[in-house]
Amino acid sequence: MVTNQGFHFINIFDFHSDFNNTCRRFDEYPKNLALLGRNTWGMVMKEYTRETISKTISQINKNILLPDIQRPFVWDKEQIYKLFDSLMRGYPISTFLYWQLTREQLTEIEKADKLRIKMYKFVDSNDEENEEENNRDKDSYSLVLDGQQRLTSLYIALKGIWKEKLRKKNIQKELYYNVLSGQTENEDGVLYEFLFIDRNDGVIQIEEIENEKIEKKIKCWINVKKVFEKDLGQAKKRGVFVDEIVAKDVRMLEFKNDIDDIIDRFNDVLKDDGVINFFPEDETNYDRVLDIFVRTNSGGTKLGYSDLLFSKIKLRWEDARAQFKELLASVNKNNFEFDADFILKACLVIFSKKSEDVKYNVNNLNDTLINDIVVSWVQIVQSIKITISLLDRFLMKDKKMLPSYNALIPMIYWVYKTKRSTYRDDLEHDVKEQQILRVWLVKALMSGAFSGQSDLTLYKCKEAIDNAGPTLYPAEDVEKNIQTMKNRSMNIDTDKYDQISYRSKESYLFLALCYKMAVNFQPITDGNLPEQDHIFSKDELKKANIPEDKINSIYNIRFVSLIDNRKKSKMPFTDWVKQLDTNKDTVFKTHGIPQGSWTVDNFDAFLNERKILLQGNLVY
Repeated sequence: MVTNQGFHFINIFDFHSDFNNTCRRFDEYPKNLALLGRNTWGMVMKEYTRETISKTISQINKNILLPDIQRPFVWDKEQIYKLFDSLMRGYPISTFLYWQLTREQLTEIEKADKLRIKMYKFVDSNDEENEEENNRDKDSYSLVLDGQQRLTSLYIALKGIWKEKLRKKNIQKELYYNVLSGQTENEDGVLYEFLFIDRNDGVIQIEEIENEKIEKKIKCWINVKKVFEKDLGQAKKRGVFVDEIVAKDVRMLEFKNDIDDIIDRFNDVLKDDGVINFFPEDETNYDRVLDIFVRTNSGGTKLGYSDLLFSKIKLRWEDARAQFKELLASVNKNNFEFDADFILKACLVIFSKKSEDVKYNVNNLNDTLINDIVVSWVQIVQSIKITISLLDRFLMKDKKMLPSYNALIPMIYWVYKTKRSTYRDDLEHDVKEQQILRVWLVKALMSGAFSGQSDLTLYKCKEAIDNAGPTLYPAEDVEKNIQTMKNRSMNIDTDKYDQISYRSKESYLFLALCYKMAVNFQPITDGNLPEQDHIFSKDELKKANIPEDKINSIYNIRFVSLIDNRKKSKMPFTDWVKQLDTNKDTVFKTHGIPQGSWTVDNFDAFLNERKILLQGNLVY
């Protein structure tokens, strides 16, 4: 039960596991819901309103719109198929929550709170973005607080298209329904089959099935949108449509009556049955509406918690949507997946005054914080971009090498605090700080210090940075402050490095650290990791019966370009060294290869000497 000053609603499935069985048909759902609300708790709830899909669809992008606090459409095709399967089975598709406002109330709220409540249209395609609705000419509006994904799915299926790319061609598809399905569930538990099919394939599609396990060797797909557009509730019109199906394939004559019944049933679901059960919330205090939105959405997986918090920023700061999108586009050029969560967390850390301020919490996103973000946005953007640009220099080219994005936030805060505009490779101070940051970041990632819940860890980092002088990044002080926490540490036992092997996640981090930006391994395709090469080739070591774990030891691995890797290939170590000729000393220094006369016979000694050289890079 969620109660918020006069607002009462309930998710029935949270309280009675058997309730779904008592109202399997949606025509019983609202009655049982009201009964449950009155009799079980002895209280009066606000009434839910029933509406047909047809009428609801007719109001979308007119009276029914989306508030700016909603995120984009994210459902996939399978979720849409299951939604329509539930409708055909007569299952409840859960309730919807609308924020209902008159035009006058909308104006009053915006004036009182000094903000603009942006309204957005539903998309009619899966690859579009929601457009803002600037007209305010309707007497009232219903802004969807809960149910956006379901309503958008219905709208795309009945009014829009599904777009896909196939062999570089853009294919426009529409939803089709197999009117011969409904007898047996498939392996995914779906009884009634729906499928997006090329819209150019016509209203009716007959599909041959080559599967001995399937009883019916044929499927009859009909275009859902066309059924929706036709008035097939009338027996005469439906009969004409069924005759068209039979004319398409004479084998359909056997199923004529069944097809007529199923289309009649489908038409009822879309146009006659009140399957949309929505709660009309009329709260006029926006902060309370936001709280309602957070509470109704935070229990599921449709929205991350930071998505909900981000909504408050977007309301107070009109350009937030565009600004966040632009920043994310610029930092996700490589195979990274930074998102609004990451930006928000960085902002919370930058402006936090105590550890609780770092948490994702509605109260933390107050007007003061939002104003701080807006005023400092240019510097925030610059700090994030500079920090993430260092990943390229550190040879961290792929998200696989960045198991915790939060580990970057202390570096972002340092760049923000010191108001750094760039890192120059011709300045000794900048080069030294980059080396410190690289060592610190790799240790932070390999130690797992920022795994799991890391809010307190982030604040401990900020504390250490605030107490340090504006010289070089205070890596050791940050480590020590993290060490004061229970079960948190950036210390790494040197034995752990010995266990790192060829192409493991840790191997890329370790080598990125050891190379100290000495080599630019280009070209490295965006999204690909640097190449790893065995210094002593696998072939020559296997012939010498060297154990697999020693062959793939990190101390026998180096970073190389794709061309160098192919060029060296299976070449024995001594042959490769001879080929280097006068470049030998430079290559050995670059790749941390110890000087000496190394052969397969003293391979163990080689590993030990290279271990000493590489681990010498682990200090600040």
